[in-house]
Amino acid sequence: MFKVRNYLVAATAIALLSLGAHAAYAVDPAANCEATKNKESAEYALCLQKAQATFVKRGDAAKLAAAIAKCEASLAASFTKAEARADGACPTTGDAATVKTFMDAQADEMSNYLGGDNGPLPQDVSSCNEDLDTCGDGLTTCTTNLATASGNYASCSSSLTTATGNLASCSAALTSCQTDLGTCAAGTATAADVLDGKTFSSSAGLGLTGTFSSGNCGNGVLDDGEDCELGTMGGGTCVTAGFDTGALVCAPGTCTYDISGCSDFPPSTDIVIYAAPISTNPGSLGSRATTSAICAGAADAQSLSCSNGRIALLAYSGGDDIQSMPSNHGVSSMSPIVAGAGATKIADDWSDFLDGSWDACLGTYCDSGDPAANLPINYGITGAGNNGTVGNNCNDFTSTGGSVSGAYAECNGSGGSSCFGDPLRGFGDLCVNQHTNILCLCY
Repeated sequence: MFKVRNYLVAATAIALLSLGAHAAYAVDPAANCEATKNKESAEYALCLQKAQATFVKRGDAAKLAAAIAKCEASLAASFTKAEARADGACPTTGDAATVKTFMDAQADEMSNYLGGDNGPLPQDVSSCNEDLDTCGDGLTTCTTNLATASGNYASCSSSLTTATGNLASCSAALTSCQTDLGTCAAGTATAADVLDGKTFSSSAGLGLTGTFSSGNCGNGVLDDGEDCELGTMGGGTCVTAGFDTGALVCAPGTCTYDISGCSDFPPSTDIVIYAAPISTNPGSLGSRATTSAICAGAADAQSLSCSNGRIALLAYSGGDDIQSMPSNHGVSSMSPIVAGAGATKIADDWSDFLDGSWDACLGTYCDSGDPAANLPINYGITGAGNNGTVGNNCNDFTSTGGSVSGAYAECNGSGGSSCFGDPLRGFGDLCVNQHTNILCLCY
């Protein structure tokens, strides 16, 4: 499919995200399904780009193949889930393979170009002349089509005459409608019946233009056929409308959802969790600055690219615990957490990371059948309790007495224990008795 040395996905593939202007409309399952497929197609393109970027740096073909397989599986699963949620209303079905084939072909073209194999310009003048002869034949066909178009233009002129007559009738009806509007302004009892569904303009003396809607839109009661009403959104939000965030508005006069204030989050970058060896007791690790420096050195040694920062996965006191890292240190709360250089997903986002149930075992001592990231760790000290809050942490990692919690015993401890249960919780007296690793985040 792709050349191994050049797997960079064409940037144009990301244009599958349709960024059309928002308008007020009633959201339906078909639109939701289409929007979801657009987003997941772009995620597939981004996934391939990241896999190729890692390969270009490291040259590991086996890891490239594994990463690509995960990209493809994720695309197929996302399309299947979107179609199931739409319950038969998707505009297209069973097309994950078709989308994949199209984007793979685009990536192949781009990878050839970026690898320097973009081919020379044509040098054969005789071939160029032959193409010019073909173009001449095409011009004859074009002339024939132009004659046909002229005939169609004559028919169009006749239709325009008919349309002009209809416009005159429409103007007469508009005059009648404006008369009815004047009656409404005078306060007649039958005004609502007269104006339902008709247009009004400033010529009626109101200084407004618009359309009177049918039904009871604007009466404050959510009637059949209405998405929302004055004072109620009918349970609708930007999220239920298929977006990530924003403010959904009830459009006045139509009682339909206005999604112009809704938007999607930009594509996220993975947070990488990795091991950093320490040569001291956990109780002698020291301050946040010291442990962050240890993580920075390990990231450089492992050739990890961290655009925002490197930080030790340690819970310090005074509000500087693992749970508050997004607010205190700028760690993204929306990005997936993976082990190694984008290899194995641990959690979907920060909330999932802290819920006590991870998608894979971090270390080498895992239960049989558990997905494993195989980080080179035995016990990773965190000093955290449940949900990443501070636990026993050797007095902020400055004391060799007491006990430490958060040793990742549930992830890769002795006896083959798994990481599917409270992975940030405690383990034993480790302030002085264990020489081990700390875990770090690259983000």
